[in-house]
Amino acid sequence: MTPAATLRAFEVLRRLPDGPVIGVEVGVWRGYMSYALLCRPDVILFMVDNWVGNEEYADIGHGAKDQEKNKEMALANTQYAGERRRVLHNDSAKASLNITDRSLDFVFIDADHSYEGVKTDIFYWRPKVKKGGLLGGHDYANPRHSFGVEVKRAVDEAVEAHGWTLDLGRNTTWFVRV
Repeated sequence: MTPAATLRAFEVLRRLPDGPVIGVEVGVWRGYMSYALLCRPDVILFMVDNWVGNEEYADIGHGAKDQEKNKEMALANTQYAGERRRVLHNDSAKASLNITDRSLDFVFIDADHSYEGVKTDIFYWRPKVKKGGLLGGHDYANPRHSFGVEVKRAVDEAVEAHGWTLDLGRNTTWFVRV
């Protein structure tokens, strides 16, 4: 597993209550963060990814030719979790329709990093989180990638519109309580 994925998972897990929790990771890629989240034995995790390539990010393993291998790695990395792992191989917005409103303890968004993509993911996944639950994601103002500005813009707009308090974590993670 990568240290960055482990750190992101830690940032989520340290904000969760004790006891069983149900969550979603939107944007699974190779399943490194999923693996780390599922190491907590009382986590049930919906892993949402369409595993469709984006040639703009082919240099970092997100090209079309990489995606089948990425999915296979994600499934292999998390098979130890058995039924606690629920894979939704689908577009994020469509996958959200399979989840009951206010049923999740957390959602972590790390998929389409465009302004519209993050805005859409927040729109579709926010209603799925329980009152007081955690909504967060990755690459907020990430200085290493041009899309960090887009992620920040979408998150900041949602924070302002909903009156949330933004909690920034390590490795460019962001969180709000809904």
